[in-house]
Amino acid sequence: MKVIKNDYQNINIEENLTLTIGNFDGVHLGHQALIKEVCSFSDTKKALMTFYPHPHQVFKADSYYELATLEEKIASIAAFDLDYLLIVNFKENFYQLDKNEFILFLKKINVVRLVIGRDFRFAKGALGTVSDLKEHFDVIIMGDVKSNHQRVSTSAIKTLIKAAKFEEAAALLTRPYQIKGKVVEGNKVGRTLGVPTANLEVGAYLLPRNGVYLVEVLLDNKIYAGALNIGYNPSINQSKTKKVEVHILDFDANIYGKDLLLTFLNFLRPEKKFSTKEELIQQMMADLRKCQKLFLESHNKL
Repeated sequence: MKVIKNDYQNINIEENLTLTIGNFDGVHLGHQALIKEVCSFSDTKKALMTFYPHPHQVFKADSYYELATLEEKIASIAAFDLDYLLIVNFKENFYQLDKNEFILFLKKINVVRLVIGRDFRFAKGALGTVSDLKEHFDVIIMGDVKSNHQRVSTSAIKTLIKAAKFEEAAALLTRPYQIKGKVVEGNKVGRTLGVPTANLEVGAYLLPRNGVYLVEVLLDNKIYAGALNIGYNPSINQSKTKKVEVHILDFDANIYGKDLLLTFLNFLRPEKKFSTKEELIQQMMADLRKCQKLFLESHNKL
């Protein structure tokens, strides 16, 4: 698969294309159905078009969080038999194209067939419709992909993750939900409590609700159990910004600057404010025991 990342004016394809277009955040079951349909055609080259940065980032949507980074999206898409991945710079000269200009762009890159969902819209103001495309291209309209009678969508998956329903989200993603974070300097309060934690910068990843989680931690190609806390530390040294901290079980090393890959396994409990330092420590020890037990049980099933 050839990856072309550029402004739309600088993208040129000489061969006829069957193309699907979208944000593809998470590359979930619904997205996979579109990609597989594109790959079913042998009379053209097979292509997918997505964008950087995400349109919601460009328009500064307050609630925008992503299921995967662009690099992770590329890796997921690469698993399919596509010839081209076109990553278009989503800046003003592109998103201000009207529907006729957008259609001309598709013709310029030799699109002859489009595979899209029934509610697909395009161009400035989302004024372009499926009917507009049918005047110029062979258009394949895909039906909804459903799981347990519910439409598979990025928003549905995000709702599940926010509610810490990780198994249900993983079924729609076809993979466990993961985030990557870089270890940064913290206030080191955890060390004074006997539970040192790695503070993480996690970018724009979607996070589940505040609380304590069992996670699998991948560090330097080794897997560890981790107790992850998401929240504001209401009991000691309360933070004004949400913090993401992980205690890696049976581990003690300086890992500042390293990247950790966290896989969400279980929700343990919601964030809580404790009356005393002793109560907090007691609960943290109970959390670690539960993490150890659940982690061993999950790996014994493999």
